[in-house]
Amino acid sequence: MGESRGFSAMYTLGMRGVHDWGISGYPTTEDKVRGLTEIIGYQRKLLQDSIGDPTTIPQLFIPYKEVLDAYNAGLQVPEDVTLCWVDDNHGYIRQMPQAKEQARSGGNGIYYHVSYWGTPADYLWLCSTSPSLISYELSKAYACGIQTLWVINVGDIKPAEEELEFCMDLAWDIEAWAPTKAVGYSREWAARTFGEEFADEIAAIKLEYYRLAASGKPEHVVLVDYTNAEKDRRIAEYKAISDRVDALAAQIPAELQDAFYELVEYPVKAAYQMNIMQFRAPQSMELASAGQREAALSYASEARTANTQIARLTQRYNRQIAKGKWNGMMTANPRSLEHNKLQKNASASDIADQKTELPVSVEPNRMAGADYIDHRGNIATFEGLGVGGRSVGVWPLDMKAYQASDISATPYVEYKVPVRAGENQLTVRCLPTFPIDATYDLRLGISVDGGKVEVSSLKTVATQGKWNSTVLQGYNDATMTFSSEAEYEASVRLYLLDPGLVVSDLFVEQGQLDDLELTERLIENYDFEYGSDGKRLSAGGLSRGVPQGWKIAGTLNGNSYGINQDASNIHDTNVCWMNSTPMPRDFRLYQTIPASKLTPGRYRVACRLVVMNGKLTTCRLFANKSVQYYGRVSDYTGLTDASEASTYANYLGAPDGQFLLKEMSVVVDVAEGEDLQIGIRTSNRKKDGSSATDNSGWFKCDYFRITRLADDGVNFQPAPKLLPARWYSLGGHQLGQQPPSRQGVYVRSGQVVAVK
Repeated sequence: MGESRGFSAMYTLGMRGVHDWGISGYPTTEDKVRGLTEIIGYQRKLLQDSIGDPTTIPQLFIPYKEVLDAYNAGLQVPEDVTLCWVDDNHGYIRQMPQAKEQARSGGNGIYYHVSYWGTPADYLWLCSTSPSLISYELSKAYACGIQTLWVINVGDIKPAEEELEFCMDLAWDIEAWAPTKAVGYSREWAARTFGEEFADEIAAIKLEYYRLAASGKPEHVVLVDYTNAEKDRRIAEYKAISDRVDALAAQIPAELQDAFYELVEYPVKAAYQMNIMQFRAPQSMELASAGQREAALSYASEARTANTQIARLTQRYNRQIAKGKWNGMMTANPRSLEHNKLQKNASASDIADQKTELPVSVEPNRMAGADYIDHRGNIATFEGLGVGGRSVGVWPLDMKAYQASDISATPYVEYKVPVRAGENQLTVRCLPTFPIDATYDLRLGISVDGGKVEVSSLKTVATQGKWNSTVLQGYNDATMTFSSEAEYEASVRLYLLDPGLVVSDLFVEQGQLDDLELTERLIENYDFEYGSDGKRLSAGGLSRGVPQGWKIAGTLNGNSYGINQDASNIHDTNVCWMNSTPMPRDFRLYQTIPASKLTPGRYRVACRLVVMNGKLTTCRLFANKSVQYYGRVSDYTGLTDASEASTYANYLGAPDGQFLLKEMSVVVDVAEGEDLQIGIRTSNRKKDGSSATDNSGWFKCDYFRITRLADDGVNFQPAPKLLPARWYSLGGHQLGQQPPSRQGVYVRSGQVVAVK
């Protein structure tokens, strides 16, 4: 709460809902503009009649949620009113003021969250927004003219003491903790709070705590798609800092023990236990389904113990430290949300009779954004920012949008990236920010060994589509697939085409991608790119009706079904949705593969699927009589069909508005002369036998695939695909498929070739 250079900062204890202006009843954006115009006029008149000249009375306009759409559609706000811009509730500012808005007499402010209750998931329990992220976003805002007012939403102040203090210190002196310096704040704060002798170790612990939370807050880890390798790594890294906390706690003076527990020990240990609880439970069910008894029961025990530990840690916070002063401040189950609870974990009755080996996931070797070997432009390193921990971007912002057709002046960072012979998929993970304002995109250009620049737009819309997953996992990504004849280090350039783009890390995954040869031959419109009219739907479009190649059984009310882009983890561009109020008693989205196209044998059928929390009913992937239900065994008491061979994916239903598609798969044996029907079955049936009257049972799905298996369940290997011959320099740099234009000695197909 300081003031410097005419700039003021404030905090709020939860200004929830008052920004919405009561316009939810207006059906279109145009109606909202008209309604808001009337409301603003009425309020100005009210001020005039009751106080005096409204141009002399401080006023805020907060374009929160759908109000921002109305503002961008042309809503006029009086010049003297302060425009208070907003983040996406998760720390990323949706839109900055343009030059004409920066020049307003009312100035510009920001309403910024380090705690939130709402879509796509709350984070009210532990504050884990790093000073580096706060600095990057708020310094960016300040640079764009947001210098009149900062409002920081911290919910309960207690869990966010350091982070709120940082906001105030940054507001007091914007240069002191710029994005390139903010990583040092935790040490300065720890020295002031606990003393110089403990500052370095506390700062190191906090830095790692923030880094781990950048790729999944403790409240969100169950909602992020981690591989088993990533889960194991996260648990190990949390254990390492938890052990450091234990070692340090023994040295903290008695008079500071309570403060240390509140500010360091509880958040670190509670986050550690939450990761164990939410990872080991589903892993135990995977192991149980593979008949691996000892490992399954061991992981189940770890999950249950972690749940108990969170309760004990919380009990100590509430009842034991500070003589119970903070009783009720913490909860072991924030808001009693399903994704914060202990999930189904394996018991002896869940162990399959036959023991099989599960596929082993291996994490790729990642390079932090700051590990570049060359660059152009004002490239700065942001320590403590992003999932890579050391991110890069243009700073200060140059506010230029560069064209991919002329990259001669475009800022770039260049890396040496190991690749192998065969297919390589390069993934670049960037901070999930938004375009600076409505006039910009958020584009990343990727070039391998000086080849063509492939451009990806990372622009998202808050509360819609891909944003629902990017904001939880802490990154938005762009990928590029390329082939190599040899193992070598490729030169990868990343071009930062728009201001505000931050590269967190990058990595290459080798090996075959999904082999779609059989899928493309047997399943029509397998990834729902073609609508009911048979035309391919481009991004931004919507096609109602049953997608090409598919059929439905059961009558849907209304026309809320078809394809669009409103989901995340989509394959290609579009996703299929089937929705009705109510859903039919029995419903199928399906297609039939005739026996004439099939070789008798065993197949795996897979897709991606999402069903809403509390609305699972009987939704399941099916291939003839083999089915996989989306949720857990306990979700379907009295609902399963005894004639089907049932398995369970053990997913939680998705929170409202979060359409993260999850992988589903079944194995089916197809006999001689037998057709294969595949698709999604669902209903409106509830566990008590009654029929839901809402849209329970509705779903979104995408990316159906079919793979031929051997009798032992192993994939039949397709014939290897021949890669086109490519030219390389003697240093191993890929030059392309065409002969080099310059004279010299090169490598092609493993042989040295002289070009004259």
